[in-house]
Amino acid sequence: MNPNLSGYGERITLEQYKSLSKPRKKRHKYGAKKTIVDGIKFDSAAEAKRYTSLKSMEKSGMISKLVLQPKFSFCVDGQKMFDLIADFQYETENGSIITEDVKGYPTPIARLKRKLVEADRGIKIHWVDSNGN
Repeated sequence: MNPNLSGYGERITLEQYKSLSKPRKKRHKYGAKKTIVDGIKFDSAAEAKRYTSLKSMEKSGMISKLVLQPKFSFCVDGQKMFDLIADFQYETENGSIITEDVKGYPTPIARLKRKLVEADRGIKIHWVDSNGN
């Protein structure tokens, strides 16, 4: 059998095919790289950086009750339509609850989900960019 498969009509086994093909690393749609901090896997380096900043703020007493991945379900007439999973939620010194989502590029679907959840829950979801703004 021809190892480079240049001939026509040759058959190879699945194992042979797998040995010829190079495994590809799946790349994130927007180039984000998964990052691990404190044993927690974050979807992007920006999200991990924000987590580190929030942990520092929590340690200094500026914020409290830091929650990762708070989930908000959106329902219509008792039927669940979707879940919006933000990145962080915490309480400020004055008792305000802040919900944040780290976004490099907000998609139209993300914008729509945010508006629907904000209207339904009466909350504000703050989008934070890679610089923490």
